[in-house]
Amino acid sequence: MNARWTRFVGIITVSAGLLLAQGPGGPRGRGPGQAPQGAPGDRSPEQFQQRRLDFLATFLGLTDSQKDQAKAIFDASMQASQPLRDQLRQAHQALRSASQSGKSDAEIDQLAATVGTLTGQTAAIEAKAQAKFYALLTPDQKDKLGKLPERGPGGPGFGPPR
Repeated sequence: MNARWTRFVGIITVSAGLLLAQGPGGPRGRGPGQAPQGAPGDRSPEQFQQRRLDFLATFLGLTDSQKDQAKAIFDASMQASQPLRDQLRQAHQALRSASQSGKSDAEIDQLAATVGTLTGQTAAIEAKAQAKFYALLTPDQKDKLGKLPERGPGGPGFGPPR
């Protein structure tokens, strides 16, 4: 059971990290308003969260009560991580700028450490939310969730079907 839980938290953490690392333009550099809502390049954190909740509700057969509780958990997580996501976006921009403008290795190391710290803080918020969500599940739902294949970037597994 611990291995399944660890894998589940790892999948969520990697997914959140990939989402946060995309920055405001998302994949392919599209900014807000440059793609129709729901288009593949339009992946705001709120849309990701809703797709994740829809997928989990369908895949696990969540009750209305579980859906409401899960939404509250994920909304609180989103709200708690919003300032960090903004700081992370700025930290990524600063790191990119430093690497392009010939800053010293020490300055780049410091900026990279800031990115790492902020990424870790957002991962902790997400993992805590996942722990709360996991606690809502029945044993059958936990078992079903544990059977999801691992997902790497662009691979099969956790997340809504495309």
